[in-house]
Amino acid sequence: MSDTNIAGTILIREDTRLPANLSIESEAFLPGWRVVKSLDRSTLARNIEGVNCNFSTWPVR
Repeated sequence: MSDTNIAGTILIREDTRLPANLSIESEAFLPGWRVVKSLDRSTLARNIEGVNCNFSTWPVR
């Protein structure tokens, strides 16, 4: 579990389905949650847009 819990921390649910061509490095944070590593909000948004995905096209679980 990450020992960093600061403003701006990006969390993703453990079972979130991501597009196959979107690579996000993460690690366990809390039960059921992962913390995104090495990406800030802007970079993550650009990466999501770069694979032609957005919240209206996000894979449904």
